[in-house]
Amino acid sequence: MLDFLSNIAITVSGRWYLLTALIWLAVLVSLFIYRRTNPLVSSPLRILLMILRGSALVTLLLALFETQVTSSWQEDVPPLIAVAIDQSASMATVDQKGPRIEQLARALRQDLPQVWTGSMTQKYFAFDSRLRPLRPSELDSLRPSGDVTDITSALETIHSTLREKNLQAILLFTDGNYTRGGHPSRYAAESGVPIFCVGVGSTQPPPDLSITRVQANSFAYSGEETPIQITVTGTDLPTVRAAVQLIENDQVIASTTLQAAGSPFEQTVTLSWTAGGEGRHKLRVRVSGQAEELAQDNNQRTVYVDVLKSRLLITLLAGCVTPEISFITNAIKENLRYRLQTLVQRTDGRLYDRDGQPAALDSLDHTDILFAVNYPTSLTPDEMIHQVEKSWTTFSRPILFMDGAETDWKKLARWQRWLAIRTETLQTQPFSATVSLTQEGSQHPIMQIPGSGPVSASAWNLLPPIWVHHRIQGVRPGAQVLAMAAGDASRPDVQQPLIVVFSDGMVNSAALLASSLWRWALMMKGINNEDELYMVFFNNLIRWLQMEKKKELVNLSLSKSSYAFGEPIPIQISAYDVRFNPVANASVSLLMEKQGTSMTLSAAPAGNGLYEATFQPESPGEYEIKAVVQKDGALLGTATSLFSVGAYNEELSVRICQRPLLQGLAAVSGGRYVSADSLYSLRGQLPAQSLSRVRSRRLDLWNHGALLLFILACLIAEWWLRKWKGMV
Repeated sequence: MLDFLSNIAITVSGRWYLLTALIWLAVLVSLFIYRRTNPLVSSPLRILLMILRGSALVTLLLALFETQVTSSWQEDVPPLIAVAIDQSASMATVDQKGPRIEQLARALRQDLPQVWTGSMTQKYFAFDSRLRPLRPSELDSLRPSGDVTDITSALETIHSTLREKNLQAILLFTDGNYTRGGHPSRYAAESGVPIFCVGVGSTQPPPDLSITRVQANSFAYSGEETPIQITVTGTDLPTVRAAVQLIENDQVIASTTLQAAGSPFEQTVTLSWTAGGEGRHKLRVRVSGQAEELAQDNNQRTVYVDVLKSRLLITLLAGCVTPEISFITNAIKENLRYRLQTLVQRTDGRLYDRDGQPAALDSLDHTDILFAVNYPTSLTPDEMIHQVEKSWTTFSRPILFMDGAETDWKKLARWQRWLAIRTETLQTQPFSATVSLTQEGSQHPIMQIPGSGPVSASAWNLLPPIWVHHRIQGVRPGAQVLAMAAGDASRPDVQQPLIVVFSDGMVNSAALLASSLWRWALMMKGINNEDELYMVFFNNLIRWLQMEKKKELVNLSLSKSSYAFGEPIPIQISAYDVRFNPVANASVSLLMEKQGTSMTLSAAPAGNGLYEATFQPESPGEYEIKAVVQKDGALLGTATSLFSVGAYNEELSVRICQRPLLQGLAAVSGGRYVSADSLYSLRGQLPAQSLSRVRSRRLDLWNHGALLLFILACLIAEWWLRKWKGMV
């Protein structure tokens, strides 16, 4: 390595003396070639030709020896101060010191210029949920409106962006009310950069009445009363008397009076709401404002409740008492959407409830789903057969039929048009059988068991044998066979449909052509297998049975009902055909409406009947979304939902400047806390040390395109001059 003036270094891959000798040789060759020319040319031209030839050869040698030139110099970097300004909604509130936006503007416009000294440079940033750079000209036009304050993320981003630029300190303008990102002091203690916190706002709570919490079930049942709990807090108010109201569709549907003798206080009141029709309902909770309040933007909240059809009544008709009844009951009772009415036939042919009371035949008119388990039997009276038939004819109830040893298939034939199977039987000799999924069944939602793989085959193969009592001639045209019953070792050649489903698009029907399915639950637990296949299977089956045409074939899912402004909204749509098979390659459009404005976007396929989209709202407000699913130009179904963006701002739940938090943040980082009206006291307090550092730059001559161009240029110029003069 050779050093020139201690700031330029030249490095070659070979030996210096060899390169030097070759360079001298190249120069001498160039001089020798052009010492005499034919024809004779002027001396200046000969010198130029020597220079061109010599330059080309020398440069080529430098490239062959992989020459590198490194230059270094000393650089003085002035001190940099980052100014981070909180632009969340809480910075726009009003307190005892007046509007915070005015406090902030006064500090930035009047006091901040007095803080700068010497050679300090500044970079300005605004932050709420994310950090963005600001131009100095924008400081007079700040409009705080963010739904989220993430102080930690802002500090991390500033530090990672400016740490190579002599960042000396961060000047943080905020009220300290962070709502995301965790306690900022945890990061500040490790950053190594002092943070000077400028507290904006009063540390005294203003006169304020606010709704701080609304508790309601995320779903309710149509026609049933649902409690809504509202928590109201008050600060710096005299005796309070306020109306707390529950509002739907701009109508007050429930109200109560809240009274408090002085403040601070926190009270919780409960209002009742009776859910109407199915779907997502928007409820607004409001507490009347007080004259002393400086602002009333936190006096109301919006809550969304999904209203489901009133609890589905499942009536189980059993031909006799069997263990199956208890296991079905246990599988269903965990789901609050269902009520189970069990009616068991006795030897007199009548049905009795669990209390041993005779069941009224007209109770079937109120049933949503009918289970016929080992029913009807030879003891079942024709009157009961007729009553079930009449109920189905009038109300088109979905049905699950489970075969049993006592089932009378001749009487069952009267219900043929509602069943998924044909009621003609070949024999009544029972046999033991295992479950074998069909190809169609492996894809059907009823048979999908979470955690058992996409086809669930491994879970079904582990099940113990069950009993098949009747062999059937076939299934109904259009029915789907989801599983087959395969005979055991004594009857290996016997197979028949075991689980069959049918849907005409209006009513669904299913058949389980075996008994002792309870063994799936009992015996699996006996071998310490905790697989909940039995429970999951029955709940899948019930869900499929109660699906209504076009109404639930398309489902629209949102992760929640309220989003912060700026937060992306993931949307998922599931689409099924009338046989509840996932629909692929459908056209899914989403219509967003908000206060008279609308926009449309498309959802992309995600596989297995799922479609996904992400919506980025351009403004806060209340939105209605409608999903329209079409397949081959035909409407498959629609689904709607409601959600809000920025409807409730957690920023407004705390009205004071968090001075203790900001003091702690400044202390652990080596900075200092001041209030916005004392900002001028930081003059001379900010670190302002310039940074001297050595910078270097390396040029690889051997790997530089310009080097090749230079060699070619020299050789081409030499060739052209020789040709011009006719030299040989």
